Amino acid sequence: MAGTLTVVIPTYNEKGNVVNMAKAIREAYPEFKIIFMDDGSTDGTIDLVRELNDPLTTIYVRE
Repeated sequence: MAGTLTVVIPTYNEKGNVVNMAKAIREAYPEFKIIFMDDGSTDGTIDLVRELNDPLTTIYVRE
């Protein structure tokens, strides 16, 4: 039985990078789960991640 791999990405005001990062991971490893751990970004980082609408992506936000 194979396990599922998960990529954890810490973010803080990464609006300029987060979409390309998520797309690159998804293209290379379509079966991986992605967890974004945001430390209270104020630039809309998490809004962009939510817009990706990826069922294998989980978002945790520290407010």
